[in-house]
Amino acid sequence: MRYDAIVLDLGNTLLPFGEREDRAFYGTLQRALTDAIGPMPDFTERAHRARQRLHFERRRTTMREVTVAELLECLLDGAPPPGLAETVERAVSRVFLDICRFPEGTRETLERLARRQPIALLSNFFLTGPIEELLLREGLTPFFAHIEVSATSGFMKPHATPFARVREALGLNGGRALMVGDDFWCDIVGGHRAGFDTALTHEHRQEEPSDPDAPGVKPGRILKSIDELTRES
Repeated sequence: MRYDAIVLDLGNTLLPFGEREDRAFYGTLQRALTDAIGPMPDFTERAHRARQRLHFERRRTTMREVTVAELLECLLDGAPPPGLAETVERAVSRVFLDICRFPEGTRETLERLARRQPIALLSNFFLTGPIEELLLREGLTPFFAHIEVSATSGFMKPHATPFARVREALGLNGGRALMVGDDFWCDIVGGHRAGFDTALTHEHRQEEPSDPDAPGVKPGRILKSIDELTRES
């Protein structure tokens, strides 16, 4: 199948991001808070509550992306001390760059895809800088005609805004685009609503290809590997 553009998610689509990465992220966050305000014995419970309220609930309601200040306010049950948001942002950015590693062959796969049609990145993450820095460090930036992160638009997938921004940036104007991602709700439901063809990838994370809250929505296809897209005529 030929497309006018292919749009790729990042975490667990191109880049493995599982329990190890989660532990590193929340461990860094806990250390930053401990250094700033002292020990938080109930940090795990607070982090779970914040993740549920700010991420999982929002992506099915307002779909507004979380800011660092909002995350800290939820964790601390009040406004964070001056300067703490900036400290946490720097710490999270550092650990993100330390722990994120693309699988072998990613560069070659993206290069082959980019030869055939424009490719874009469309990722949910509350910071844009570390994603851009990671892609630059790994030499992957030139392969993407556009990079869209929810922190920039202010809305996370499946909200229509980030998909519309990708369409506009690529000049699709009704052209046929494929959204590829590991998350059924964000990538498949979001892509479907935005008029994209969709593919659910099971390469780094295997999620059910349906959701009772989105009856009738199914991925157009399921991929075992992103590299499958490079072998199509």
